[in-house]
Amino acid sequence: MSTVNNSEQLFDNSVKILTDLIGFKTISGEDNSSLIDYCDDILKKLGATSFRTYDDEKKRVNLFATLKAKSSQTKKPIILSGHTDVVPVSKGWSSDPFTATIREDKLYGRGSCDMKGFIACALAYAPTFSKSNLDRDIHFSFTFDEETACQGAPILIEELKKRDIKDGICIIGEPTNMKIIDAHKGCYEYTTYFKGLAGHSSAPHKGVSAVEYASRYVNKLIELREKLRERAPKDSIFDPPHSTLSIGGVFGGIAHNVIADKCHVNWETRPVVKEDGYS
Repeated sequence: MSTVNNSEQLFDNSVKILTDLIGFKTISGEDNSSLIDYCDDILKKLGATSFRTYDDEKKRVNLFATLKAKSSQTKKPIILSGHTDVVPVSKGWSSDPFTATIREDKLYGRGSCDMKGFIACALAYAPTFSKSNLDRDIHFSFTFDEETACQGAPILIEELKKRDIKDGICIIGEPTNMKIIDAHKGCYEYTTYFKGLAGHSSAPHKGVSAVEYASRYVNKLIELREKLRERAPKDSIFDPPHSTLSIGGVFGGIAHNVIADKCHVNWETRPVVKEDGYS
């Protein structure tokens, strides 16, 4: 009976914390310090120690808090890691995205899955960890701006290196339909710039079109994409099994009758093996 009550209490506490977290409008690029204060306060009341790292403007914050092992530490620490930011609100919401709403046993709100839900669960279990005879440290790592190329995590990682915190088990609570994801493709993002010579379209031989050269470059990238298909490693666990290459956008030119003197191409690769990222 006590186990059932404890489970219900954990569930209720998780929902309460998640409701509070959703209420913080931590859109990528915006101030997330209020949410960090909230999380830090919960953990410090349980005896955790913590430190913070910041962006250049001191506006966006990472939090790293620790519940120390109570017995002789013999095992690697566990890091419970989550990002605090959410993507901007899209159209089509039938409720306030920053107010948790429960409908048919589902909780709706910006970041409820990605990934304030995990942060709420980690914080809800923190009292249990604090009362346990821990034989390893439990770290809580909450970062900013993951949705915009993981801008917060590298700042935190540099501080962890300085503090010699570099060996442990990290659980990142991204939504994965309750499946363990133990590997991930890499990601390389590029912007390639082209500079031509402007002129009137009636005399194309007197100018150099940056757009045309960018188009040739894109065609070469597409050829390379097909070669990556052929290099899929055996027994690849990824879908698709090979490294991928994608053209994100081509931007150049100002008018139909003007030879474009500037153009740039945004593209990326997601390698399944490291060599495909730069060869």
